[in-house]
Amino acid sequence: MKLKPNSLILDEPTNYLDIPAREAVEDALADYEGSILVVSYDRYFFDKVVDRVIELEDRDLVSFEGNFSEFWQARYRSAPGETGRVATRGADRKRPRVERAEQRVDVASLERRIEEAEEEKLDLEQRIGKAFEGRENREGRRLNRRLERTRTLLVDLYDQCAVKA
Repeated sequence: MKLKPNSLILDEPTNYLDIPAREAVEDALADYEGSILVVSYDRYFFDKVVDRVIELEDRDLVSFEGNFSEFWQARYRSAPGETGRVATRGADRKRPRVERAEQRVDVASLERRIEEAEEEKLDLEQRIGKAFEGRENREGRRLNRRLERTRTLLVDLYDQCAVKA
């Protein structure tokens, strides 16, 4: 960044960083005036750094102005079909409402699991940093394997949530 390039490509820039280092990266990127393409599982990092999210959808790039939480809220939590009425007859009349209620419960459950996994991921990242700082390499590697499993779980949960929404 000292060379002042007009674009940066970052892949998981906050991995293995302790909190002060993460904040330093966030501050540096917030002051950066060029374009940044960043890939990360860290939604909190996204909220601090990005002001536009670009999603790949059916081979098209879809741009959203705003941070990641705003994007997620607009894209996956709004359900335009829920406000309309369903024309049905007889006993089937209640079924669409029941299905929508079950779907909302499923999404809420997934969101809770996502929050728990995000918290575990942050905790593991901090513990990994401490382990390596303390030269406890075996413990650091063990925690890193656990972190990779947590990241895989998060990707699966986000995918499930997107399908349910």
